[in-house]
Amino acid sequence: MRTAIVKMLGNTLFFQFSEPTPLPGETVINVTVVGIKQLDRAIAKRTHDSSPKNSPYYS
Repeated sequence: MRTAIVKMLGNTLFFQFSEPTPLPGETVINVTVVGIKQLDRAIAKRTHDSSPKNSPYYS
């Protein structure tokens, strides 16, 4: 499983995580592809008005 994490605004990092183990009553779904929107990229670069003042920022 991969995720994009902005630990410092302006710097997006991609991480690989192990597959989650569901708790009782939970279901794991298989997601094949997810896109990062231009809005997410602008927020991470701090070029959008809604950019957070603090990090980390998770997308």
